[in-house]
Amino acid sequence: MEILVNGDDFGKNENVTTAIAKCFEKGILSSTTLMTNMPYADEAVKIARKEGFFHKVGIHLNLTEGFPLTKEIQGSPLFCDQDGKFHGNFHRSTKYRLFMGRKEREMAALEIDAQLQKYMEYELPMGHLDSHHHIHTNKPILDVIVPLLEKYPIRSMRISRNLTKNLSLPHKIYKSYYNGRLKKLPVNTCHYFGGIRDFKEYGFLAGDGKKIEIMLHPMYREDGGLFDTDMPMEEVEGILNICSAKAFVK
Repeated sequence: MEILVNGDDFGKNENVTTAIAKCFEKGILSSTTLMTNMPYADEAVKIARKEGFFHKVGIHLNLTEGFPLTKEIQGSPLFCDQDGKFHGNFHRSTKYRLFMGRKEREMAALEIDAQLQKYMEYELPMGHLDSHHHIHTNKPILDVIVPLLEKYPIRSMRISRNLTKNLSLPHKIYKSYYNGRLKKLPVNTCHYFGGIRDFKEYGFLAGDGKKIEIMLHPMYREDGGLFDTDMPMEEVEGILNICSAKAFVK
């Protein structure tokens, strides 16, 4: 199998950004994805260029945290609070993960367009797309992303999390629908996607010849320890190394 390890949330803040850079230095990460609307995005791109992983930076679409790049969406209570900042409530609602009004879809399309445009202005060459809180796997958001694939050179997209056996029937049905739809688009995809704990428990599902994407959220704790959220990065490395005989970590 081939394992791709991505560091999410690049550019979110100094802590996360420097942690991701450290993970590249340690050889843990294959790629990272940038939150172009966050204040540390410019500095993150400078760090990626300086540290030699500029060509491994995709985009982490974001409609749930920080301030938008566009004014229109700031006035929408579905997406933003009274200060015009993303509150992230919509992605917690099953209703809005499946259905969204025309006006809200148009606002989301404008914001996603702006984030993609900023990604292109950085001249980042990777062309991979995923998202904060997996909002690109919401049907209305995918609906507005698809037309933008003709405008921007997005070459690959993250599938919906499927590296697990513990899914309810509705989740199995939706993930099958979403991943099936994604595979029909002109983008590359992995066969399986999950977090490091998913990989530890269910990596055997992939089998030979399959490609797995593992999502990490590198960060430093107050004591200076490097973690993937709540797992020490040394433990993450150990899980990856266990599979080194069968897997090629790219």
